[in-house]
Amino acid sequence: MYKKIAIISILFILLGFCTGTVFAAANVARDTGNAAENIARDTGNAVGNVAGVVGNAMDTVGNAVENTWDATKNVAQGAGNVVENVTETTVNGVRNTLNTAGNTVDSTVDNASNYTFLGMSLDVWMWIILIAIIIIAIVLICKYMKEHNDKD
Repeated sequence: MYKKIAIISILFILLGFCTGTVFAAANVARDTGNAAENIARDTGNAVGNVAGVVGNAMDTVGNAVENTWDATKNVAQGAGNVVENVTETTVNGVRNTLNTAGNTVDSTVDNASNYTFLGMSLDVWMWIILIAIIIIAIVLICKYMKEHNDKD
């Protein structure tokens, strides 16, 4: 009888070890599964966080590039406006100078044609001088011809 009790006791002890090991293995498997699930969830969260940080960094870089482009465009527009204003001012200055010079010439011509000497205009004096030159030329030609005819 002791043998039977001893054998049954040993069998129960063995059964306890086996079931304890199986249950322990089941618990280990369950804990390992939970740990793997937690690791996967934490890894997914970490990857999501990294993706968010990278996305924010890319947005920041994109905004910096856009702001730099806008600033460069504004500087170029400002330089173009300065060049346009300087050119327009220079052209207007030259145009005004030419207009002033033209007006001065016109005024001088008008004054010259309105100029009088001894109450006569320049046109009258020009005709008087021209007639005097023609008379002198005729007198000299006649004198030359008379001297030339007298020698013959």
